[in-house]
Amino acid sequence: MRNKMVPAVMVMVTLLWLGAAATPGMSADEVPRISAQQLKDLLDNPSVKVIDVRLRPHWDQSTSKIKGATRHPANKVDVWAKTYPKDLTLVLYCQ
Repeated sequence: MRNKMVPAVMVMVTLLWLGAAATPGMSADEVPRISAQQLKDLLDNPSVKVIDVRLRPHWDQSTSKIKGATRHPANKVDVWAKTYPKDLTLVLYCQ
């Protein structure tokens, strides 16, 4: 049975504010990834923020959400990313 807090099918991407993942034009193969278990181990870390980047209708209808995650649209990352401290690790996921 799938753990609803950390769905097995989600793609995990660690995005460090000053890291290479923030560089425009990177291919999907170049973005650092973490496993669901690695994310689960980080959930209580105050220097990590989980961001759900699913489309609003998919997020609204989903029964699988990570506790404490915040939803932001992926196509507006240039706007909402500025609201987080630069030393915070953002973990973006979609399902």
